Amino acid sequence: MKPVPTLQDIIGIEYSKLGFFREAQERITQLRTYAEELARKKQQIQAILDAITDVMLVLDLNYRIVSANNVYFKVFDHPFPIGRYCFEALRKRREPCNLCPATKALHNNSVQRQEDLIETLDGPKHLEITASPIKDGSGKPCHILLLKRDVTVEREYRRKCYEAEKMATIGLLASGVAHEINNPLTGIYGFSQALKRRLQNNRHKIPVDFAEDVELTLNIILEECRRCQDIIQSLLTYSRESPTTFTLVNLNELVQESLKLLKHRLAGNKKRRLTLNLDPHPTFIKGNPQQLKQLILNLVLNAIDATSDGGHIKISTRICRTDSVELEVDDDGCGIPDEHMSRIFDPFFTTKPVGQGTGMGLAICYNIAQNHGAYIKVHSQEGRGSKFIVVFPESKR
Repeated sequence: MKPVPTLQDIIGIEYSKLGFFREAQERITQLRTYAEELARKKQQIQAILDAITDVMLVLDLNYRIVSANNVYFKVFDHPFPIGRYCFEALRKRREPCNLCPATKALHNNSVQRQEDLIETLDGPKHLEITASPIKDGSGKPCHILLLKRDVTVEREYRRKCYEAEKMATIGLLASGVAHEINNPLTGIYGFSQALKRRLQNNRHKIPVDFAEDVELTLNIILEECRRCQDIIQSLLTYSRESPTTFTLVNLNELVQESLKLLKHRLAGNKKRRLTLNLDPHPTFIKGNPQQLKQLILNLVLNAIDATSDGGHIKISTRICRTDSVELEVDDDGCGIPDEHMSRIFDPFFTTKPVGQGTGMGLAICYNIAQNHGAYIKVHSQEGRGSKFIVVFPESKR
């Protein structure tokens, strides 16, 4: 027979129950605190991920998107990427991409990088793609971290830097070549003139036919020497780095003065029209007047050559909101083929027939623009015409 529980026994059991519930309540409070802290950490991590300016995606091993940061929605137009294949959401393809960095990352279990041109909401962009395998506890890939960084502007800066270095190198070479050629050329020109004078003084001693042949030959030599001297002068102008004096000049006035020099050339073709659209306000920039006139002349001469069969040339100046000043020379002539666009500022590059151009005009324009802290924008379409815009960095009214 079991003993009858006393009052002390009953109180002890209830006390134990009370202690259990108190401990459970403390655990619940502790778990709630942990859950709140975890939620804060999750929000903090998400804020960090959203603050990253690159597109960031997490893929599973089947290339389905598990997670995407907010930047994705600003770059790509697929509104619901989660659960989609990456090649479907990013490239609008039905099958994996060739040379996919995510595939390489999985295969090699290492970080893979490559650069590609990808269509975005803002048009085609050069994106640097980095694929990193996310590993589990055993070191095997379980997910893929995909980062896409826009390097379009960076590529453009690299291209401009390369062009500047290339032009500087060509300038040094051109200067050396010009000086080396100029010395013997001066001798040829001088001796040819001396021979021509002696021929004139001794014509009565020489058969008429022979004298005419010699004079014709000497005239050709002298003419070709003068053409070579023009080329050498262009080379020296292109490569010269002597300090130039910059003053405050009105671009409008320089345009009008330059056009006076081309008055007869412009009037030589009745089918060609010229429109002048100058900013009503004075377009002041800091520059060297002679160099700027040469830049204007070269651009207008190019437009004249492009409209040799007739056309319309428009010359404009304007002050932009950024306080920069633009000079625009626009024509509806023959235009520039796409395959030539990357070479138009290279010295000696020309599509004109032999003897009609040295290929130094735009190269000199490029150099003068660089000296003035300006840059040249070109828009051209073969058969439709060309537009050259020189952007000067600052103006003072």
